[in-house]
Amino acid sequence: MQPRVADLRLLAGALSARTETDLDVLLRLRRVPPAAKLTDFFDLAELLLAEDSLRAALSPLDRERIRALAHAEPTELSAALTTELSERALLVVQDQTPVFLDTVTRLASSISTASATFPAEPATAHPAPAGRLARGERALSELVIGLGDTPARELLRGGLAQPELRRLGTELGLDPEIIPALMSLAADAQLVTLTRDGWVPTDTGEAWLGLDTPTRWRVLAEAWAAGFPAGIASLAVLNAPFATLLDAGFPAATDPLRLTFAQRLTSGEILGVLSHGRLTIPGVRVLTTPEDLAEALVDAFPAPITGVYLQHDLSIIIPGTLAPHLERTLRGFADLENRAEASTYRLSDASIIRGLSAGTTAEEISTFLEQISLTGVPQPVRYLIARGGERFGSLILRPDSGQSRLTVTESPLLDQMLVDRNLSALALHRDSAVTAHSRFDPDVVFWALTDARYPVVAHTIEGSVRRPRRRVAPVAVIAETDYRPLIDVLTSAARDTPTETDAAWLTRRLATALRARETLNIAVHMPGHGDFTFLLEPTGISGGRLRGLDKAADTERTFPIANITTVSEV
Repeated sequence: MQPRVADLRLLAGALSARTETDLDVLLRLRRVPPAAKLTDFFDLAELLLAEDSLRAALSPLDRERIRALAHAEPTELSAALTTELSERALLVVQDQTPVFLDTVTRLASSISTASATFPAEPATAHPAPAGRLARGERALSELVIGLGDTPARELLRGGLAQPELRRLGTELGLDPEIIPALMSLAADAQLVTLTRDGWVPTDTGEAWLGLDTPTRWRVLAEAWAAGFPAGIASLAVLNAPFATLLDAGFPAATDPLRLTFAQRLTSGEILGVLSHGRLTIPGVRVLTTPEDLAEALVDAFPAPITGVYLQHDLSIIIPGTLAPHLERTLRGFADLENRAEASTYRLSDASIIRGLSAGTTAEEISTFLEQISLTGVPQPVRYLIARGGERFGSLILRPDSGQSRLTVTESPLLDQMLVDRNLSALALHRDSAVTAHSRFDPDVVFWALTDARYPVVAHTIEGSVRRPRRRVAPVAVIAETDYRPLIDVLTSAARDTPTETDAAWLTRRLATALRARETLNIAVHMPGHGDFTFLLEPTGISGGRLRGLDKAADTERTFPIANITTVSEV
């Protein structure tokens, strides 16, 4: 579909009148490549009116907006819609009045006439299945915690590697095919981010883990809803499967929007905003009236408990949902063994050493368990903690001029570390019977030793205990595309040749007609003879001259472009 020439001229003129700030907004909205080879506003107008670009621009618009572009009178558009469409360069505003672009209108008309079946009556939303909301929040929580322990490796071409999907699926007790949708939701909520190590929790994600369960769920639900384009709220109350709302409500939807819907269908079922493909009451609320969401969450989450059962076999039974701040502390020195209505944790030498390595003392562990246990602290548990405390401190890690220095209390421990294949990547080099060094950063060495279950404690240079953080990243700040060079090119072209705008347009108009084999009315000034109008089909442009077929005289003519005064459609 070739853009109408009149639209090109109209849009180019409107673009040249925009401020640099407005241009920047437009280029981002329309996702113009910053390296696009554009020399002036005519080039930009032609790019924006190309069919692929227009379809991408129309993709997030719902059917009503597209129908307004196709069939409404300009004066019927609301001020808000006029501003939105103008901002996207889908229409032009002149003297505060919207002016449609025929190229856009024709495409919008062809899209809006595509058949779509709307339900006759609003849906009757139903409550989420019992426990679904809590299970969904729990799955995301486990994902964030799991990525803190072991980052998920990203493939060069994008997406998680299959071994990572299987690992995370096993840890979460979910189908590996579901994991990408959960990762997408966690990333949208800024709970995780991609680093050189892979996908890891963010500071925001760490803080989120400390919130109460309903608040954590609400953060996820709002991130889920934010992934949809404007207009989804008006469709959320329809009595139809949620998947059908895409075609019914967004007839211009392109592949990226379809992928968003597909992922949100999966994560929505897990969160409980969808049930068997239809919106639940919380789902409708989060899309339509999120300010009223709290009402829909009443009784959706069980009250948190503060007491657990410690067993002689070193297991810990949690008969419900443990308060988040208590669970975070517990996970520091106990391993989750089974997640269910009554979850099970287990204590071990390795888990106690892990807690001690993170900076929690043996006394603090004992005191915490005494406070939350409904059955006291069994003797085997006290024994385990005491044994861990005795071993702890037998391996000290300090920074040393950008490297790491290790000191052990007994040389056999260092002997074992030097032959341990799990530590070969650290390239440990022995300096004495009880000391060694590694060229790697102390945090890297610390977590490698911790993962290999060595009783390491990290010290500062001054010798005080410090608590390394495991692979937690700040919220990723996506580098903004820099459109400054492109904007400079466009504005400079308009500023440096202000008197040549019409000449530039004339050349572009003739080149467009040449490509389209279009016949034009061309007025030419003949020095000494006056002005003449020819019905001409351009056949070539070179050296500042136009060659074309004179349809009336059936002969070929050549004119200097500089002598052409006006060009109009037949």
